[in-house]
Amino acid sequence: MHATIRRYEGVDTTRMNEVVGKINATLVPQLRELPGFSGYYLIEAGNGVLSSFGLFEGIPALV
Repeated sequence: MHATIRRYEGVDTTRMNEVVGKINATLVPQLRELPGFSGYYLIEAGNGVLSSFGLFEGIPALV
């Protein structure tokens, strides 16, 4: 199993629900189509910071 961890700074906190909705509506469905995709988690860290954690079985989906 492999993981990707990303950090996004400067997210407009007044639009957090919109950002999360767009991720769920557009990014997650695309990730689900990748071979080896296991999961995607978004963590709201506060102060306009989001972190994401993606899980994949095998390396091909990561490149």
